[in-house]
Amino acid sequence: MLHLLGRFHLVVLHLPIGFLLLAFLIEWASRRSSALQPAVRFSLFWGMLSAVVAAGLGYLLSLGGDYDEGLLAWHRWLGFATAGLSVGLYFLHKNKEISAVSLKLYLPVFLATILTLLAAGHFGGSLTHGKGFLFKAEKSAENQAPPVSNLDSAEVFAHVILPIIKEKCGGCHNDS
Repeated sequence: MLHLLGRFHLVVLHLPIGFLLLAFLIEWASRRSSALQPAVRFSLFWGMLSAVVAAGLGYLLSLGGDYDEGLLAWHRWLGFATAGLSVGLYFLHKNKEISAVSLKLYLPVFLATILTLLAAGHFGGSLTHGKGFLFKAEKSAENQAPPVSNLDSAEVFAHVILPIIKEKCGGCHNDS
């Protein structure tokens, strides 16, 4: 049952990415105007909450196995680190106007959160799409199966179905 609940990780995981990156962009833009600070706090709150939920659901999903253990370990710990940093970041933001320590730590922790988020996303993408997915070259015409010219002599699975499966499903459902 818990593993089934863990499958919602795939739904929730994009929320912290969007909210935390949005908060970073708004924070950068708010250097000229402090009027944007409520939007930063809003984005940080939802980024923090969704990061904690995504990390919990991801842990439940990982209990099912079927993943490259090395990639999974990196992704898991970076996901937990992102959740923890986002909680700290939210509270630093809330206290940065009343605490000199919070003000000093705020931007370095923000940068660490974003870098950790990007690294966690990279390893997560490698888990689902294979290593090097982001920078993998597109398929060239010479690597693709030749079209079947005579359907009567074609082996249905080998010549018709398998090329479709490789093209449409192979990016996510790879050998690993």
